[in-house]
Amino acid sequence: MPWTWRIEEIIYIRSIKNSHYFKKGLDENPPHGVHYPIVHGFLTLAIARKLGNTNHTIGHGVAEALSMWLTRGGYPDIKKNPDKFVDLLAKILQDRGMYVDDNVKKTIREALEKSIKIADKLIPDVSSVRHLDATSRAIANDAEDPFQILRNAGIDIEPELEEFRQFLAGISGKKIEPKKPKFPETKKAVEEELRKAGIPEEKVKVVAPRLATAVWLDKWFENAVKSYTYKKLGGVPLDEIKNLRNMILAKKHLLENAAKVMEEHWTRNNHVKIGERHVEGKMLPLVREHTPEMFEDLENIRKAVKEGKMSVEEALLRLHAELFVISKALESIGELTGTPEYLAPNPRPLGVSDRYVVTLDKVRKIHEKLRGTLRIYLR
Repeated sequence: MPWTWRIEEIIYIRSIKNSHYFKKGLDENPPHGVHYPIVHGFLTLAIARKLGNTNHTIGHGVAEALSMWLTRGGYPDIKKNPDKFVDLLAKILQDRGMYVDDNVKKTIREALEKSIKIADKLIPDVSSVRHLDATSRAIANDAEDPFQILRNAGIDIEPELEEFRQFLAGISGKKIEPKKPKFPETKKAVEEELRKAGIPEEKVKVVAPRLATAVWLDKWFENAVKSYTYKKLGGVPLDEIKNLRNMILAKKHLLENAAKVMEEHWTRNNHVKIGERHVEGKMLPLVREHTPEMFEDLENIRKAVKEGKMSVEEALLRLHAELFVISKALESIGELTGTPEYLAPNPRPLGVSDRYVVTLDKVRKIHEKLRGTLRIYLR
């Protein structure tokens, strides 16, 4: 594929579109500057935050350092010699009147490392048309949902962006965001607590997922209300609430179908293994995305029942208890997403589907209401 036209459509960033390294990068084969626009944007942002200076001098300084490095091997060589590149960039910024001490250089070094991480995730291979095309479309000015464009290409950049955002928050001295709870991590923590309490291992694997659902839901709402970002936005983005709803819908669907299998087969001593074939086609993508670990949990229950360590009735009781919690959570989320008075405009939307937030006072109110149900399991 001719790189001379491929690079031109990769990324559009106004501050570097006409930069020297961009033009020079067209002649490279493979192009050593293909990752430059990504690194440039994130590196400039971090330095500007550190110096408290938003004028164009910093962006031009970063562009000059990147341009000069093309003759030394470009992006691959920056990755091999990051400290040397940081020294060059620091000197350029100092020559342009910026105050750069060892502390600032340390920030630049950390920002470079995280910027490279993002660039490599977006474009792991300069010959990958799929990655180049997805990245170019995702950052285009008219992209409605950049994350979805990237996800469709198999690129999940959100963890790296979250890490960089936390890094920026640390630079500015702002409160670091509470980490969003992830169900597998929550389940693991609950398992450890049960083991410490002396619960037998075979019981731990069965009980933990049920308790973890309540803990995870409680933490999700608690962290949302505490979130610095959401406070700045005035609420939780509606897309985030809908994503939570999808996760719960996936769990609910799988639990309901698992209960049917237990009632129809396990009660007759036919211990059928519960898998994707028991999931409705339209729900399968949601289950795969949000709750793949549940199949392992259900298999642990099946083994316990088959080996006589648990009755089918007890297994069903545990599933129905979890379904009760999930159903209550869905009711609460339905109230949040279905009540226009709870919504406010999102001041920093990422796309058309991200135009509204659910106000924090309503999220807090729903959490308090839901906790009445969750407390049964959180004691």
